[in-house]
Amino acid sequence: MMYRLNKNSKGMITNQARDGEAGNIYANREAINKKALENLEKNTPSGKLGKLGDLQIINFNIADFSSVTDNYFFENYNTDPAVSINDCVMFSNGKSGDGLYYNILDVRVNLVRDNIVQIRSDSFIEFYPLQNSTQPTGKKIPRQQELFSSTTGTITFTDSGYVQGNQYFSSNITQDTQAVTTNSLGIRASGLALKTIYLNFDSVPNLSDVSFNVMVFVDNSSVSRSF
Repeated sequence: MMYRLNKNSKGMITNQARDGEAGNIYANREAINKKALENLEKNTPSGKLGKLGDLQIINFNIADFSSVTDNYFFENYNTDPAVSINDCVMFSNGKSGDGLYYNILDVRVNLVRDNIVQIRSDSFIEFYPLQNSTQPTGKKIPRQQELFSSTTGTITFTDSGYVQGNQYFSSNITQDTQAVTTNSLGIRASGLALKTIYLNFDSVPNLSDVSFNVMVFVDNSSVSRSF
């Protein structure tokens, strides 16, 4: 909106909007300053377009998963229900049941290596989203939807158990794709645990020289201690 400055008969300067709505610019200053101070006190600053930054990136590195020299690697993790979750990262200070829940918007994985390594596009890492538990490392989040499967006898569906009965997702290592659908509020979790690492190389690297940088994009405004 455009304004022009006018001086009234008493010598006071006013601003005149083109739509005819007038106001004393000095009288408005107190209200403007009050609003600016309120915005500064907020955890997330606000402006004319609303909140200006709700995105936080949680970073960690995965290394020392293998010491072999090979062009192929496949390993499953956290498969035994009798053993507490391990090989995981919690959004907490290490106390049991004290993890912070966020809406996870995306998880990206980059390959880190000392030498030139060509990795094929079918390589991926799967993660379990975690919830708080009586253990510092949390527990898996069960699938809420009940499933029924039927086959002709030549195909086997597994839709229950400690692996398929819990939620997990995949992040491609070489492709810049969304691990979480963009038309949702994200995946609610207080941590991530490894499910599967699958690597397929064109070369034959020493895997002790290979690691992964993981970038977890979360909605900062969604944080709480409840699921």
